[in-house]
Order: sequence, then C-alpha cells, then structure tokens
Amino acid sequence: MPTVLSQNEDLLFVHKPPGIPTHRPSYDRQGFVEWWEETLQQPLHVCHRLDKETSGILVFAKNKQAASDLTDLFAGHQVKKEYLFVTDKKSEFKHWHVVEEKNQAPHILEGPWKEGSNRGFESVTEFTRIASENSLYLYKAKPFTGKTHQIRKHAVKSEIPLLGDEIYGGKKFPRLLLHSLSIEFLWKGDRLKQKAQPSRLFDNLSWLQDRQWSQWITSYERRETLFNEKINTDQALRLFHQETGDLRGDQVGEQIVLGWWQKTPPSQSEEEKIRRLAGTLNFKNWLFEWRPGVEDKKNTALLLSESQTEQKQESWFFKENDLKFKAHLDRGQNFGLFLDQRNRREWVKNNCKSLRVLNLFAFTCGFSLAAARGGAKEVISVDLSKKYLNWGRENFELNGFNPSEEKFRWMAMDSVDYLTWSQKKGFKYDIIVCDPPSFSRHKKSKKTFKIDRDFGDLIDLCLDRLEAQGTLLFSTNFEKWSLDQWTQQLEKKNFPIENLQVSPSQWDYEWQSKEAGLKAFFLRKA
Repeated sequence: MPTVLSQNEDLLFVHKPPGIPTHRPSYDRQGFVEWWEETLQQPLHVCHRLDKETSGILVFAKNKQAASDLTDLFAGHQVKKEYLFVTDKKSEFKHWHVVEEKNQAPHILEGPWKEGSNRGFESVTEFTRIASENSLYLYKAKPFTGKTHQIRKHAVKSEIPLLGDEIYGGKKFPRLLLHSLSIEFLWKGDRLKQKAQPSRLFDNLSWLQDRQWSQWITSYERRETLFNEKINTDQALRLFHQETGDLRGDQVGEQIVLGWWQKTPPSQSEEEKIRRLAGTLNFKNWLFEWRPGVEDKKNTALLLSESQTEQKQESWFFKENDLKFKAHLDRGQNFGLFLDQRNRREWVKNNCKSLRVLNLFAFTCGFSLAAARGGAKEVISVDLSKKYLNWGRENFELNGFNPSEEKFRWMAMDSVDYLTWSQKKGFKYDIIVCDPPSFSRHKKSKKTFKIDRDFGDLIDLCLDRLEAQGTLLFSTNFEKWSLDQWTQQLEKKNFPIENLQVSPSQWDYEWQSKEAGLKAFFLRKA
C-alpha cells in the first residue's frame, strides 16, 4: 500500500503527483480520490481540490461529519496553506500580496498580508521570492482564500506567470511547477499541520534548463510518490513510460532495465545523461539498451551497465506482490512478464478459488501462476511457444507448485485452435484470460491473426467456452482503436455489452489524461 502522510479517524493526508485530477475525468479513468478509495477499500470525501497539474498535499475526509466540518473550515478561511512555484520572471518586490475585491481587478500591495484583515476582499494571496538560479526563481505563495486558479491568476497580475502554465501565459514546460507544500488547521482542539515534500526540481532550479531531464525526473517521482512501497525492493514496477519520450524503464527487482526506443541511437551526451540519471536516483544495478526494433532481440544493443556484482547477470529473480518470477535478458525484448497486467493478475488470484481457469496466449504464464496461487481447481496454459511454457513451469516451481500436477496443463498450440478443439471436447471454463497479439503469423501453416479482423470470432469462441456466469478477461495493445471504439465494435458484434466492465490502466504506465496503450475489459456471460 502507498504511504499515507498522516491520518486519524476522520482525516487522510496524502501526496498527489502532478498530472492526476482530484476526481475521475471519465468512466474508464480514475481520479486521485477514486484511486485511494480502491486502495483503502473505503469511501472518502473531497473537501478541497488541487488542479490536475498541481502536485502536493491533499486531505480527504473519511466520514460525512468530518467532511461537513472540514468544508466549513475551508469556507471560513480557517485553513492555512502554503505553495511553492517556479517562474522564469523576477518579481518587482521580494515580499508582497495581491488582493481582489468583488467585480474589480486584482491589485498589488507591497509587504506581508496581515492575517484577519480581509476587509471583504474576495481573494488574497501573499507572495515571497525565496531563491533564484540561472534566471529561474522560486516563490512561496500563501492563499488566504480559495478561488479557482487563484495563485496562478495572482502570479500573472504580479507579472510572474508560472513555468508550465500555458493557460495563463507561462512558458511551455513538461509540467506545471506549482506544489501544495503544507496545510494547517485546528481539528478537535489539536493543531494539525502536514507537509508534502516537493519535487527535486524545486531544490535544483538549474535542472529546469533541460526539459528532457526535467521530464525524466518528473516521471520517476510520480511512481516514487504513488508506489513508494515498491521502490527499491524486489518488486517489479514501470519507472519511465511514454511521457518521457524515447526513454522507457522498469524496476525488475534488484535490476533496473532502461531502454532507448528510437530508430537512431542516443547521442554521447544523452548516454552521459542516462549515467547521471542513474546516479541521481541511486540505481545500484542497472543497464541501458538501445531498442530500435521491438520483435527481434538482435536489434537490441547494450549501451551502458553498472552492477554491484562482479559478473553480468543474464537472469535473476523478482517478485510481483507475493509471486516470484525469473527474468532473462537474453530471450527477446521482454524479460519475462508484462508488468502492465499486474492488477489483472491480482484480480484473477482473488477471484479464481475452486474455478477452472484457461489462460490463452499465455507467454510465461503469469496469469496461470496467479490462478494457482488463488486456489484454482484447474489451470490450463496455452501458447505456441514451448520455450515460454517451460519458462512458465520454472515460475511455478519457484513458487512451490509442481507443474506436473494433474490440475496444471500446458498446451503448446495455437490458442484459436485450442478453443476449437475444446469446443469439440465440450470443455468449459469459469475464467478465460485472452491477451492476444495485434498481429501474428503461424510459422508452419502461414495462417495470420489480425486483432481488428479476427477479434469477433475469437471472443465468440471464448464466450462459447465459458460456463454460465463465467468471466472473460480480454486485453489488447492494439493502438488504432480507442476503448470507446472497442465498445462500439463489441456492440456491432452483438456481444453482451451490458455485462462489460472496463479495467483501468495502471498508474505506473499511463497518465490518466491520455488513452491507455493497453485496453482491457471483463465480459461476463449471462
């Protein structure tokens, strides 16, 4: 579970990374409050908000009475808040405040604001310039009221628009450099104050001169904030994804695997920057590969590596929650597990007890292992590759399962062919996991599979093989259709769309403001 900054029976203080809205932006994406509700398995109440691009401290109420009391404190301006922000403009004053009366433009007054002297002002913000470096400036802002975009608007009035705030005239940047530093108020006789540590970028203004570096740091810190319980452990986690441009990266237990996804290799200066990134983030065992192609390992070139061990590791072990896996560097682009399916494997583990589970396109059988751990009655793994099925057997043994047990079956055959065969045999399943490739070609028969052409027949076969009330977990990385388009395609094929449940993308992969690369949904058979 991610770290809670502070909590009591009424309140929960948490740290929101930039790029995540407080509330759900659409049916297939969570907001920060929904993410925490799912994490804690309890309802929460939002009493104040942060803009999507603003990072920092948020407080949620745990019950209706606390929500009412906290809302009254905010409405009565009884909550003290401090923010940090960065701009490339120098203010006229070092210490000043901006006030705004109803139906009048805001105006500037030099010096600090005297608390309690609101005099009917609609909004008041106090500013202090606290640091500067290389023509960049760090400011502290104290809003004594809570109007929408108050700090950003008052900064514009002060002719210091925030870095990354294009809406209000700020210079374009990978993120909005605005951070909610602290919040303080009186609660049931006790004064509560909580802080959220700002990004390293606020402490190293010179870093902001390099947009690429700033984006890398922002990307890592987002995972560090959301998944701090996994960072620097034996667990697996994506650290850098599409928002970083050419760089991808995963924590795979003790090994950090970085990849440069570009047809041209990184420059010498970019390689040096990668080495500096590893040092800044204190990576111990790491490697950096150039990956101009995605299908063939021979198109991958190792550029940099550093290890605390004397010998290069071609294989090692890592964990996903309570499951152990073996990773390999020499067996294709993927080291052994699709990390963006972590939450769905957990769902299978928690919902398969005493059920029959069929895992199609099984790869190294991560879903199968989750089903075994969850107490499935029978687990069938189907994949064309014997090599990957054998890898799956290794993973079973690592976790104390005998892969030769009768309830575990390993079928080295085409998944569509297996469904047709099992149809003839009359076999039925309670859960079917189907994660097909976007395109494949059978080496012997030369038969091709195209997801946009063949998905209807594939899903039809899966639903036919499900028991009544059974569940199909279907996922695809096909990028030409959005999730909405997938829903439309399912409706055209007359699939039971009323029983469809979308499975949101994991936050170590996709920014919630963007379409997820992996689309996944559950179809339940009536």
